[in-house]
Amino acid sequence: MESVYAQLEEGHSVEVLVNFMSTSFLRAVRALTSQIPLESSLPHERESIPRWDAVAGGTYWQEIVSDDRASNAERIERIAEGYARKLRRWFNWVLSYPIRAKYEHKFPRYHLMFGSRHPDAIELMNRAMVKARRQFIQDRFVDGFLFSNEPEIEVINPAKIEKVIVEACRVLGRAKWTDLRVAATMTNPCMYTDSEFNAAIKRLIQKGDLKSDCSGKTIAERAWVWSAQ
Repeated sequence: MESVYAQLEEGHSVEVLVNFMSTSFLRAVRALTSQIPLESSLPHERESIPRWDAVAGGTYWQEIVSDDRASNAERIERIAEGYARKLRRWFNWVLSYPIRAKYEHKFPRYHLMFGSRHPDAIELMNRAMVKARRQFIQDRFVDGFLFSNEPEIEVINPAKIEKVIVEACRVLGRAKWTDLRVAATMTNPCMYTDSEFNAAIKRLIQKGDLKSDCSGKTIAERAWVWSAQ
């Protein structure tokens, strides 16, 4: 894929949507732990390792798979994050989210990853991902039930959204409204829409939890926002 991504260096517009088979990757390489190179090992003793390095885009997975202290669920997430880091070499913004066939499944079927050099594309993709995930939740916990029984984490809670915004603002410092919203999206992909983040920012400015050079009564994407603490 690097031959495709390298077109960015020539000024071409490139975005990527990858289904990274994180769980299948772990299953495939788990049996190779005895072959993962040590300082004293020789290249010819590890014939299958370079092929998996090429799939993963690096050797980061080797340390993860060899970590006996980590659970398989932790290994899968760390491998996915390692792959996302590789994508960030090419793309300013990378969204990664685990996709499960059923809500109760312990391991994801794969990680959906989207990379772009423009924040607007990230918000558009996140909006589509949120819509799909909420339909997934509704089909599982709401439709056909007399009372909805979705887990608390899936209930849209304005206070939680505000907390996400405040935490993102503390990390960013003084930032443009749009940049704050995108930062919150990156730390909580596939959870909340840009319109929900906008509403939270307005409420926080009006309550005085965030400072701004705008009143917070309307969306002002070029306004500056910063933490009140």
